[in-house]
Amino acid sequence: MPREVYLVSREPMTLPALVEAAAGVEGSLVPRLINGGAAIQLVDLADVAVLTLDASRLVHDTFDLERITGPLPAAGEVWWTEATAPWTPAGEIGVAVARALAELLQARCTVEDGR
Repeated sequence: MPREVYLVSREPMTLPALVEAAAGVEGSLVPRLINGGAAIQLVDLADVAVLTLDASRLVHDTFDLERITGPLPAAGEVWWTEATAPWTPAGEIGVAVARALAELLQARCTVEDGR
């Protein structure tokens, strides 16, 4: 079972933002669309997935979300992005990319890894 990663942001995750975040962590990562474009997967040069991100979803009711993340600012839209990273060294790179993406989006990033 992979590590689950959640991003909560004021704007949706985009491919350009993901590419920028990935380049800052590991410049050789390549994005590919999977599941008919519903998700983006970052792979290394050996074609090993390091991070898979589902398309961001606009959250209309933040009540349940705030139980996970804590209080959210009152103004503006809230976007939820789910991702997974493997429990391998490649997954550590994926988690680093997710955190870099959160920084670019000024988002909250939660990594469910028991740490």
